[in-house]
Amino acid sequence: MNNEQPIAHVAEDGRVHGLEERLRGTAERAAGVAPIFGCAGWGRLAGAWHEEVGL
Repeated sequence: MNNEQPIAHVAEDGRVHGLEERLRGTAERAAGVAPIFGCAGWGRLAGAWHEEVGL
């Protein structure tokens, strides 16, 4: 990861988690669970937005 990319967080072991990679991964995981509710697209969107909730 280069120094110009935004970070999502730093793990306890020092690993840096890039924001884009984390958002894409979380969006895909949420989309994988959301079909239970018939909402894969909304799940993907919610996963992509989840880092913004605290702002």
